[in-house]
Amino acid sequence: MQRALTLSLLFLLLSCASGRDAGAPFDEIVWEKRARRPAEDPYASYLLARFQEHHGRADGAMRSYLEAAKADPEAVDVLARLAELHLERREFRLAAEHAERAVALDPAREDALSVLAKAYLETGKTDVAIARFEALAAREEKGTIHSLLAMLYQSRGDEEEAIAHLSRAAELSPGRAYYRVRLGDLFRRRQDYDRAEEEYAAAIRLAENDAPIRASLGRMYAESERWEKAAAVYEELAAEGYRPFDVHHRLAGIYLRLGRGEDAIRHAEALAEIDPSNAKLRAEVADLYLGLGREREGIAALEAAWTLDPRDPAPARKLVEIRLSLERFEEAEETLRRMLAENREDSWAWTRLSYARLRLGDPEESLRALETAAEIDPADGGILYLLGNSYLAAGRPEEALARFRLARENGIESADLLFKEASLEAELGREEDAIETLRILLPMEPDHPQALNLLGYLLADRGENLDEAERLVLRALELRPENPFFRDSIGWVYFRKGDFDRAASELERAHAGRPEDAVILEHLADAYAAAGRKEEAARAYRELLRRSGENDELGRKLRAVEEP
Repeated sequence: MQRALTLSLLFLLLSCASGRDAGAPFDEIVWEKRARRPAEDPYASYLLARFQEHHGRADGAMRSYLEAAKADPEAVDVLARLAELHLERREFRLAAEHAERAVALDPAREDALSVLAKAYLETGKTDVAIARFEALAAREEKGTIHSLLAMLYQSRGDEEEAIAHLSRAAELSPGRAYYRVRLGDLFRRRQDYDRAEEEYAAAIRLAENDAPIRASLGRMYAESERWEKAAAVYEELAAEGYRPFDVHHRLAGIYLRLGRGEDAIRHAEALAEIDPSNAKLRAEVADLYLGLGREREGIAALEAAWTLDPRDPAPARKLVEIRLSLERFEEAEETLRRMLAENREDSWAWTRLSYARLRLGDPEESLRALETAAEIDPADGGILYLLGNSYLAAGRPEEALARFRLARENGIESADLLFKEASLEAELGREEDAIETLRILLPMEPDHPQALNLLGYLLADRGENLDEAERLVLRALELRPENPFFRDSIGWVYFRKGDFDRAASELERAHAGRPEDAVILEHLADAYAAAGRKEEAARAYRELLRRSGENDELGRKLRAVEEP
């Protein structure tokens, strides 16, 4: 190939000397002529391949390189380039094959060595690669092989060996900053920040104007929460114009950590100037404003983000949440109406519209909005839960129960939904259904105090499994010892078990905690009566009659304790 190179150069010189135009380096006519040369001319094939690569003709370049390699099997440049191309195509076996041939001809060929290591890694031959490169490392003089060994050991998770080989590479090539940077990266990943700082500083001394190295140092300072040092590094990079988007973004975050809001905003605004049409960026700037309590600017930035990309609901949703939190319900509704004009199938928007209309004093419109949301997304447990509660508030318990049951039919297993269902079933007199629902709920959440109490109470009220009922309610009381309703339940369990004195004692405590509750007072009156404490029972029944007016059942109970 050396002879071919000499002849080609002579040809070019003669062409120029005779006044004939030899053609520009990438002149179409000249290179097409070369393409018609016999395949046995390796240099022509090599140069043609370079030309084809330059013009993006990857397949043609590959064929030309292969022709060159066939014509001259010892052409290291061709073999190394073929190895790289096969690696780019993820043809790892072929990449390794050409790289091995190149390295056999030139053991110090760095690009071929690098391809060989990566090809072995990709084909799972890490141990083979390590053994091969360890054998080569003994006579290494430049550090390349040690650097590749570091990569191989790192891929295997052996960071100690990786550091040892990178350190050796840095010793062999003390003027090469790259090895120091990689050492810094390794120490940074190990959170050995002092060592990382030393290596990055050494790399910077070797390459003072290398901005990426200083960026790595800044990232390390940020990861180790040395915010002031990180800010100093990134401010310097920002002044130089290095990767402005990334640098200003990092500075905004760092200054937020430092509590320097105005500096954070300064860099956020610089970000917006870099890419004024970037909706996502506008939304991030809005978050910065909002984080600093500057709601007016935050809302304006969100509006701008939404205007730039009206199909993205995220900025609009933030606008809605902010306005709802500020109790600006009319503004929230206006935003929601705009969202729904863009997408009528947005169940989230319908749900929030329901809340806004409720707060604006329109429960009927609020309910209709929730019904629409449920039609759009019938499997959403949150929507079904809200809709069930809305039906309850509207005095429509049967419809509320239907929604809670629908949630279960759709595969939603939420303890809150199941408890609502059980409570409604009990309220509507469907105790067996309520007990069944609670027995589904409690394995999901064994320490759900309300469920424990309700199941215990229902069992006691039916006179069933009274020992289990006692155990359930006592556990509920362990979780909520001050709850008067749970105290009422345990009193009612003891009543059903015939322990009337103990029942009265517990029910007195429940009544003291909730004196206005008629059910607790009636339970107490019944316990007094069963315990033979007729005067106390009579007083309680009279109080109940005073509150409720005429009541045949209460009247019968009162007469029973007043009889001599």
